[in-house]
Amino acid sequence: MTSSTHYLTKLKRRVLMNFALVLILALSLSWLTYQLLYINKVDELKNIQDQKLFIATNLFSREIGNLGDLLTLLANGQALSHKSDETKGTQNLSLKVQQQIQEHFIEFGQASSKIAQIRWLDQNGQEVVRVDFTGGKVKVSEANSLQNKQARYYFIQGMKVAAPNKYFSPIDLNVEHGEVVQPFEPTIRGTIQTSSGTHLFQGLILVNYRLDNLLTTIRDHSISDAQISIVNRDGYWLLHPQPEKEWGFMLDKPQLSLKTELPKLWLHQTKYPEGGYEITNNSLSSFMPLTTFTGADSGANSNQLFVYATSNQVYLALASRSALYFALAILLTLTLGGSIIIWRGYRYHSKLIELSLKLQHEHQKLEQANDALVENIARQQLLQDELVEANKLSSLGLMVAGVAHELNTPIGGAIICVSNADDANNKLKLAMVKGISKSQFSAGVDIINRSLHLAIINLDKAVNHIKHFKRLAI
Repeated sequence: MTSSTHYLTKLKRRVLMNFALVLILALSLSWLTYQLLYINKVDELKNIQDQKLFIATNLFSREIGNLGDLLTLLANGQALSHKSDETKGTQNLSLKVQQQIQEHFIEFGQASSKIAQIRWLDQNGQEVVRVDFTGGKVKVSEANSLQNKQARYYFIQGMKVAAPNKYFSPIDLNVEHGEVVQPFEPTIRGTIQTSSGTHLFQGLILVNYRLDNLLTTIRDHSISDAQISIVNRDGYWLLHPQPEKEWGFMLDKPQLSLKTELPKLWLHQTKYPEGGYEITNNSLSSFMPLTTFTGADSGANSNQLFVYATSNQVYLALASRSALYFALAILLTLTLGGSIIIWRGYRYHSKLIELSLKLQHEHQKLEQANDALVENIARQQLLQDELVEANKLSSLGLMVAGVAHELNTPIGGAIICVSNADDANNKLKLAMVKGISKSQFSAGVDIINRSLHLAIINLDKAVNHIKHFKRLAI
């Protein structure tokens, strides 16, 4: 009973250890499955967002390229060449030359609805020619309305970049007379220098290029899993799924910035300026840089934007939930299957232990019965030996009795004959004393001889019986 309890205790301990191993294995596989499924969903989302980022950056780069080509064509126009007028300098331009320049600018401005303004500034920042394009209308500024832009950042930076390189300003909203134009006109300014050696005067051709159509096109490519936004180098949104969060730096709303609303994402971006991915607030954001101007080794400030594609919170929540459900299903399946196998193994081993103990008990009983049988056989052998001895003694007694009976007759006869001879001898002796006749003597001797002869015959028979008995004994 104690042995059975010991074996069952060890078996239960082993079952618990196996169950713990199965549970650990199931948990590990479930967690691994969850991670793989979730990562796979995240990778799918990354691919979608990468495609949207590629589209946005491609559209943006193409637009910047178009602006660069436009600046080159403007600068190479015959109307701006010094050959169009024998005089040089902004003060000595003839009315005809000014009109040619204006017509040149108007021709380009009417060819593209994206051009908001074309100006030619001299080296001191003074506007020499200015043509505005608004709603398909052309406005040529009079001389008294021309302004000096020497202090403006785009003039300062543009004058640092020598032709044929171009300078592209940061993107902002168009401002007139100190006020942001309504509705908003997202604008980038491109400049290219003119030199007195090739043009009428040294200065800067400046084009205000509207990006509202570009930003609208990029916004139209947004989907719920990849909502495109564009952030400037200071973290302000130029494009956002919620338009009210855009242009915070132009509207004196510093709180409307990525840096303020999502500091973790902004910190990740500054840590990985070459682009990357980050999950914040259960949303995946993919981003990549978009450089509009690299400085052209001129000392001018580089302008860089970041394009973001952000998922809604539902996608990752659903991905996590579906991966979790599948992982839980695997966990339950493995745990249940393992438990059934362990339970069947436990029952099998319990039955095996029970049968083993029963067999051991039967073996002990069999050994006891065998020991008793050996003892009985030994006792029976002893009794048989004793019976054989008794039979031998009984046979010997019968044989001795037979021999005695066989010897008794001849010996008895021999004794009688010897007695008769002795009696005849005594009578003969007495007769000799008294006087005996010859006939009496002869009769007496004859009796003695016959008696001795019969005694010898009987003694011979006794001797033969004794020899036969000796042969039987041997």
